[in-house]
Amino acid sequence: MARGPELALPAAAATVVAVAVLGGAFSPAQRAVVGSLLAVVWLVAAREWSGATSAEEAAVLAIPIWGALSAISTGAAPLASKETIVGWVVAWALWRLARRGAGRPHTVALGLLAAGTAAIAVAVIVAAGTSGSVRVGGLVENPNLAAALIVVALPLGLVVVRRRGARAGWIGLLGSALLLTGSRGGLLAALVAAGVLAPRGRARRAAVAGGATLGLAALLWRFVSQPDLLAWHRLGIWRAVLAIWSHRPWTGVGPGCLVEAAGAERILHPGLVGRYQFVISYAESTPLAVLVQIGLVGLALVVAAGFLWWRRRQGSEVAEPAAFRAALAGAVTFGLFHDVLTLEVVLWWWAMVLGCLEAGRGVAADPGAGRPPLGTRATVGLALAWLTLWGVTAPAIARWSASRSAPTTAEVERILRLEPWYADPASARVGALLAVPERWTWVEAGESLTWAGEAVRVHPGLARRWADLGRVHLRVLTDLGGTVHDAEAARGALDRACELDPHLPWHWLERARLERVLGDRDAAVRLCRRALAEEPNTARGWLMLARLELEAGRVVAAREAAAEARRCAALVGRPGLTDYERELLALPATGLTSLDRRLGGDESETR
Repeated sequence: MARGPELALPAAAATVVAVAVLGGAFSPAQRAVVGSLLAVVWLVAAREWSGATSAEEAAVLAIPIWGALSAISTGAAPLASKETIVGWVVAWALWRLARRGAGRPHTVALGLLAAGTAAIAVAVIVAAGTSGSVRVGGLVENPNLAAALIVVALPLGLVVVRRRGARAGWIGLLGSALLLTGSRGGLLAALVAAGVLAPRGRARRAAVAGGATLGLAALLWRFVSQPDLLAWHRLGIWRAVLAIWSHRPWTGVGPGCLVEAAGAERILHPGLVGRYQFVISYAESTPLAVLVQIGLVGLALVVAAGFLWWRRRQGSEVAEPAAFRAALAGAVTFGLFHDVLTLEVVLWWWAMVLGCLEAGRGVAADPGAGRPPLGTRATVGLALAWLTLWGVTAPAIARWSASRSAPTTAEVERILRLEPWYADPASARVGALLAVPERWTWVEAGESLTWAGEAVRVHPGLARRWADLGRVHLRVLTDLGGTVHDAEAARGALDRACELDPHLPWHWLERARLERVLGDRDAAVRLCRRALAEEPNTARGWLMLARLELEAGRVVAAREAAAEARRCAALVGRPGLTDYERELLALPATGLTSLDRRLGGDESETR
């Protein structure tokens, strides 16, 4: 076998460990540094790039390539698609690099991964011991993320730790951390991995029974100490995801686009103040995530790649087959109940761990394949480096710049030059202009229309972008008189927002306000009632309805609506409200006072 990278593999392992320990590179500044380090790793790896790409490696690489085609066909969220696809390519490159490791670089990489796992486990235990919860910041802010890393790295103890007592300590450390996360998927995956590792017979049965008992106790503790409403609605989430997939069964909604496509399928919680406050963030199952994001074609590619990989591995000599099988079983089991498709830190970590455990004679390349020419290796290294800088570093720098500056026109233009698909600064500028209390001039109107239109152009699948565009046209109507074009444009934009996210009341209320401005009071009342049908505790909705009913002379109906607004406003003192619920219950400072004054001065009791 061709000599593997001597410096690139340990450098890649160190970078992935840093990503995990520092919290998944969630901070834009950290993410920018990580992208730059990975670009350097690819340049170093190109010097010693070993062997031709094997059949299973080509099959896995076909998945992000198809993802790019799916994203182009969908065009809903180009930035999310770009970051997701580049994350997959990085995971593929890390896996290819790790599975070809040999000698001292391979040993160093395994040691770094083991040290990183131990650090994460200690952080979880310390956090749980000092605060009673693992949600304290960094990676351990999310117990499922910590569990995803720990459970797949658990078999590393068989490879890195040789003494029996040290192995027992390793299992105790990681097992304790895993129990403290309370992750249901993590505990089940650990149980499956333990079953694979345990010798056949009584030892395996005892290990499985003991693990099941401890896992059940941990689950009961988790539900008592950290109730999770969405945990009880996993089947509802799966049904909603399948409904989303049915609209685009072959290509899917696009990589990374599930959150935006899920607006029409918000999860209903009728007993809460905000019934539709929970949008689907993840498919809660990686196979379902593959299906909904890249469609049946993508799922077929994943199955084909898995088949080729497994068949190829069967004819290979793996250094630690039991450890590799256990890690793979843990990853597959965890992925059945959690969506890791867009979690880069998990994908990169799994790629490194599985690749290092898989490394051995026969897995590196097809028989007889030698090292590619220097020009080919340099081209591949430069391409991977550029792709990582483009898909990881550049968006992170854009987000970091946006977080450090006010959304002025010059700043928005500068950030868009850096990352043309990052629409948040343009939307922030629109929000700042809409917040100006003075009447607009045509200068503000023109700038607002420009930036709102730009945000919709680069991000056409997000309801709030269309809602911003509709509000801008409505402001032009109210402040400058506007034209028929502004009325139709506002109606079209707000209708699109309602279509993309029909359960949010704000879009329907903006439509009602538009019809009120245009003089169609009955249409405004119908739209207002539609908003309240979605979220009955929308205080501003009841206040608007009361005003509309009063303007129509229906005083009794107006008083009933005002009473509902007062009821909603009284709920604001309830403990444990989310930001979404507080927004529902918020009222203008003088809203009810001025309405009560008008109602008290009107003697009419007609409806």
